[in-house]
Amino acid sequence: MNQVFVSLIILLVPGIVATLILDATMQHEKWDNFIFSVYVIIFGFFSYFSLLIIEQIFFANPWIDYQFKIFAFFTNLEGVKLERSSYWEIGLACIIAGLLSLLASYAVNHKWLTRFARYCRISNKYGDENLFYYYLNNRNIKWVYIRDFPKKMTYVGRLDSFSENNGVQELSLLDVDVYGLENSQPYGHVNTLYLCGKAGDFTIES
Repeated sequence: MNQVFVSLIILLVPGIVATLILDATMQHEKWDNFIFSVYVIIFGFFSYFSLLIIEQIFFANPWIDYQFKIFAFFTNLEGVKLERSSYWEIGLACIIAGLLSLLASYAVNHKWLTRFARYCRISNKYGDENLFYYYLNNRNIKWVYIRDFPKKMTYVGRLDSFSENNGVQELSLLDVDVYGLENSQPYGHVNTLYLCGKAGDFTIES
């Protein structure tokens, strides 16, 4: 197998791991193949770059004097074969990639960059996601009133989880009281409620 191709695969493995973790933990619209590939390349680069920094700090000293073999493989593709000792280095890069992706997910979900920009009055943008996510991500919102217009019902409950995809909004509530929309007549109580509808089918109040 072409060694350049093998090198490319090895370079992308930590990036793939990180991107899958980011996709699972960060709230975002569905990525296309291009965006996914960009994240893979970026995380792959920073994973091995972090590995290089670790080598310089912890291993490049007279007591240990160990050099990661994986970098020799990258810099001399035609003359260096991948050694078995390099596999644990690739595994370490994957662990670093996972930690980087969790940090990136935490920063995005908690709006570090946008909060900093708003604090410095650089931008009034609230984030990359739509207002549906932004509103429900507010930590002060715990109990909500849902007015379901197609079913003419009102639900009062504790917000559990939510999502939006392709114009379809989904909510799950806990400890829900059900009322009529027009006459506020109580219809009962349920422990959990799943609500799904198109954008505009229901309104959310808190």
